[in-house]
Amino acid sequence: LPPELFYGRRDELEDIGDKYGSCIIYGGRQLGKTALLHQLKFTKHDPGKGNIVSIIDLKIKGYGRIHLKKDFWHLVAMQLKQDGVDGIPIADEVEFRVIERYLKQWLKAKDSRSIILLIDEADYLIKEDKLEDYLLCSLLKGLIEETDRRFKVVLSGLHDVQRTTVSNNPLAHLGRSICIGSFMSS
Repeated sequence: LPPELFYGRRDELEDIGDKYGSCIIYGGRQLGKTALLHQLKFTKHDPGKGNIVSIIDLKIKGYGRIHLKKDFWHLVAMQLKQDGVDGIPIADEVEFRVIERYLKQWLKAKDSRSIILLIDEADYLIKEDKLEDYLLCSLLKGLIEETDRRFKVVLSGLHDVQRTTVSNNPLAHLGRSICIGSFMSS
């Protein structure tokens, strides 16, 4: 959206952009979750200063239909590289530990660096991860904490993402969840 068309979600925008802010956004269809994520990228993404904001729309990428869970880290590596994280290892089957090690080194190289990874349409990912006792979310939470939150993940979606707020999902413990609802007229 052009900046002049984005309105009414400033608090939510600040919250997801804050390293101590929310890691979970949920709400109904067509209420502005994706627009919020794109606005954050528009306002905070600055590779020259080491501020990376990456968006992965899992629905557009076909995740859940044509990709297996092991492909998740490949998607992450590809998107981060496209958005300015130079030298990130990319292979057809890249493992979390390889990505984790590289991202820690990349962030450590300059104190001003940060990465916010926005995962849109994350419902299927959450549903699949729940079957493995939230292993993926545990790995992400660990990376967030080990980098002093200079690496942050935000999951956005519908009902399955909402359910993480009342379950044992590790990311739900990193801050309040944000419900994106319709605007009320006065």
